[in-house]
Amino acid sequence: DHYGVRGMTPNAPNGVVAIRPRLAVRVERLLDTRPGENDASPAWYYYLHPIDVCNASWPRFARSEGRDARRFVTLSLEITTQAASGGLNLVLDEYGQEVPDLRVLNDDYRRNCDLLPNHNLIELRRWPPPIPTSRPSEHTTSAPADAASAAPQ
Repeated sequence: DHYGVRGMTPNAPNGVVAIRPRLAVRVERLLDTRPGENDASPAWYYYLHPIDVCNASWPRFARSEGRDARRFVTLSLEITTQAASGGLNLVLDEYGQEVPDLRVLNDDYRRNCDLLPNHNLIELRRWPPPIPTSRPSEHTTSAPADAASAAPQ
C-alpha cells in the first residue's frame, strides 16, 4: 500500500515540460533536463509528485477554456491503480504553476476516490526528483545490547 491506496507500486516519475519554440531555429539535440537559455533548454520542467502514487498515463495538454492560450494550458492526467482509474485536470500558467482553485476531477475520480490517491497530494515539483538512496527497511536499527539495562526499573 502506498499513501493508503492498495495496488499502487512505485514507478518512474512522469515529467511535464514546456519548450520555447523559436522561429526558424532547428534544434538537433536532445532536450536538456534543466531549464536554461540555450535552444535545447526547457522553459520549465516539473515532475508529478508523489512519484509512488502518481501512476499516470501519458499527460495531455489542451487549451484552457476561457483563458489566454499564450498563458494558460490544461494538463489532463489519468491516475490509475489496479482497482480503478480517474481523470484529473490541472490548469497551469506560463511558468508551469498550477492555478489555485481550478483543479477538476472527472466523474470516475470522484466515484472511485477511496481507490485512488487523494488528489490534494498530487502536485508538480521542479525537476529533478529526489533520488532515493535506500528503502526504509534498510534503515532499521537494533537497540544496543545494554539498552535494557539502561532502562529505568
